[in-house]
Amino acid sequence: MRTVAAFFATVLIAVPAGWHLLGADIQTDGPATRPKLKTLQVDGVKVSVELDRGVLMAGGTLKATLIATSDTPKTISLDVRAMEDMGIGEERVSNPPQQVGRRRITIESAPDGGKRVDVAFKLGERGRKGVVHWFDIEVTKAGVKRSDELFDNAEVDEGIPMAARVGAATWNGNSYPLAIELPAVIPADQPFTVAVRLTNTTKKQIDWLNIELGGKEISYGGLDELYARSDDQGFDIAAADDNYVDAPVEPGKQRVAHFVITPTKAVKEFTVVAHAQSSGTGALEVLTFKPTALPKDTAAPTPVATK
Repeated sequence: MRTVAAFFATVLIAVPAGWHLLGADIQTDGPATRPKLKTLQVDGVKVSVELDRGVLMAGGTLKATLIATSDTPKTISLDVRAMEDMGIGEERVSNPPQQVGRRRITIESAPDGGKRVDVAFKLGERGRKGVVHWFDIEVTKAGVKRSDELFDNAEVDEGIPMAARVGAATWNGNSYPLAIELPAVIPADQPFTVAVRLTNTTKKQIDWLNIELGGKEISYGGLDELYARSDDQGFDIAAADDNYVDAPVEPGKQRVAHFVITPTKAVKEFTVVAHAQSSGTGALEVLTFKPTALPKDTAAPTPVATK
């Protein structure tokens, strides 16, 4: 997807003056979307579960890292499953998830955390572009029968659930180019506007289009719907114009949606996820970038004279 920036280099006349493009890329910036660490407790042992990324290309490998902690060293067995969300069925009822992988592991705990155990799953297959799939990595005590109720209403041991679930999305590739355009000056503590530009490079019109921009907290809504939030990341994102438009996008034409990013504190780094969706098509990009201007209450460093 690094080709997105190269493509737009040939049509720079369409980019507003003072804006610039950075190469958004799921492979490179996908780890920045890593979901929050989850924990479970088994036989007095606290186990943390962390994924290495929150979005990856279909057919790629997702890695879960487990670390066990307890007052005294112990050895426990765990089942780690990869479950694919099968979407919405008839009457808009969720279909049961499908198990696509399972590992039984032995993990050793220690007071400051035992040796980390990595469990990897190859997820999804490349298919029609513009399609997203969702996978949950589920961890339980070995031998426990899996059920949705186990995670939806997990039993608690000393305030910690006895089962953990954490998810990630796989992406099949973009149906058309999607670019995140940034202003020339990106303040760390003041609002600024970001544009998301889609170009219809196909030979068919896009009947309707919804463009969203969010933070790195990704969740799945079924029907190929991804939700990206900026919770606890130090900034809010709001649409500056109508990002959902019924009007078609003809072949060769563009659609641009603008979003205002408002830091709620001085931010050292931004990670945003852009998702465009229409009937049977879509595009997804992830971009991490840094401010180009210091916070207003931060004095610029004094230049050091050199001979």
